[in-house]
Amino acid sequence: MLKKIIFLIVSYLFIISAGNILAEDNPNLSVFKYFRTNYPYDDEEKNVTAFNEFFKGTKESVPVKASELKIEFPYKVIMVRGLFTKLYVDIAKIAGTAISLPDGYVDSFYDLKNWLTSLGIENTILPTNTQVGSIVNAEELRDAILTSNKPVLLISHSKGGVDTIYALVNYPEIREKVVGWVSIQSLFYGTKLIDYIVNNPLFSKIISERILEYGGDPKSLYDITSLQTKKFMETNSKEINDILNKIPVVSIGSRFVSPALFSIVPMNSRSILDSTNNILYMSGDVDNDGLVSTIGTCLKGSVCVFLDNFDHTGAVMSLTPFFSISHEERLQFAWSVLNMVTSRIKH
Repeated sequence: MLKKIIFLIVSYLFIISAGNILAEDNPNLSVFKYFRTNYPYDDEEKNVTAFNEFFKGTKESVPVKASELKIEFPYKVIMVRGLFTKLYVDIAKIAGTAISLPDGYVDSFYDLKNWLTSLGIENTILPTNTQVGSIVNAEELRDAILTSNKPVLLISHSKGGVDTIYALVNYPEIREKVVGWVSIQSLFYGTKLIDYIVNNPLFSKIISERILEYGGDPKSLYDITSLQTKKFMETNSKEINDILNKIPVVSIGSRFVSPALFSIVPMNSRSILDSTNNILYMSGDVDNDGLVSTIGTCLKGSVCVFLDNFDHTGAVMSLTPFFSISHEERLQFAWSVLNMVTSRIKH
């Protein structure tokens, strides 16, 4: 237990030390600026214009209570979280003993769940152990889908996207109940960061021990290596094509460009993933969100939209005083992607 607490404290201090602690507003952050998309036109310039107009139009129309919901939404939303979700929350709890933190700080899908509930939309966050293998979580997702009394709309983040594709591939009986899927920054084709950890004996040992302490399985890392994801995608290409033909899927990716490491900038200009963002950049993944290459989040054959100036955490959790979009912007993002996928559902 003592080792766990020390690990969490050291991790938090490392994260804090990665940025410049300058509590200053930065009003120039650009949100929802697209730099690439493959939908709905073949021409990229038209797509960028169309999506910028689309998101601009949603800003004033985000409903905040059930009476303002103007679209039919007869679905249950199931959210599937990414790796180490519990770890983030535990770090925040420790930090919270010294400083006051807002409700839901670093809690994945906290804002989305509360917002959906306020609109009267049935929803749940899949209560998985995010540190176990994807096939284990796939079974839990299958059970949640089959026991739902409504058609299901899936929203996944990070490794949650890998867990989701495992479920849809391995349990074809659930496909008839899934009406759509929003995949946010999923590691469909792995990430060089996990490759490095898995292939480095020292790092692999340290991380594996922490995963075991949290009741997880180090295999959860192996499932998101480039080698394993490539093997999975190739082996199951026919099933994945069938899924994409039956279920509307929107893949959201992003990139974030960190300021120079030792530059003096407001802290909210820095991602909490500054260090890994720079590592990926230097490894050749120039466009990345701090954890995964931008292009690697696009499930081939789905609608893929890439956001600019958006790191791996922004869409699903608050990380103020590091780079973080506002609560209102997070809801605008959610409302927009829900419209994006529901507009493609075949009735």
